[in-house]
Amino acid sequence: MLLTIRALGVGLCMILVSPALAHSGIGINGGQLIEAANRHIEFIGGPAYESIIFALSDARQKPIRAAGSAAYATIIQREQQLRIPLRPDGENWLSANLPAPMLLGASVSVFVELATGETLQAQFEAR
Repeated sequence: MLLTIRALGVGLCMILVSPALAHSGIGINGGQLIEAANRHIEFIGGPAYESIIFALSDARQKPIRAAGSAAYATIIQREQQLRIPLRPDGENWLSANLPAPMLLGASVSVFVELATGETLQAQFEAR
């Protein structure tokens, strides 16, 4: 009986702690990380950046191939909206140069259609 109670207690602790063990919102490249359709999109960029990069990975943060993907980012700042096509850059990155540096607090949305046909979407804030 005591062993059963201990096992239940340990199980309950693991359930309560598991959200804390999930990704913290920081990706392996130091960017903002968001889960999208059991995949991760990491936003590498921010205020004063002249380019943006999105790194694609699976739930374990292993790279997802970016080649063959169609993607774009929408940046909203100072009540202006800018849609920027992204291109594959390296194994799992999608990137673009910006016409002007991004401002603090800009809203950044990304839409990706992988070569497999899967679609991913995420929204970030430049910080």
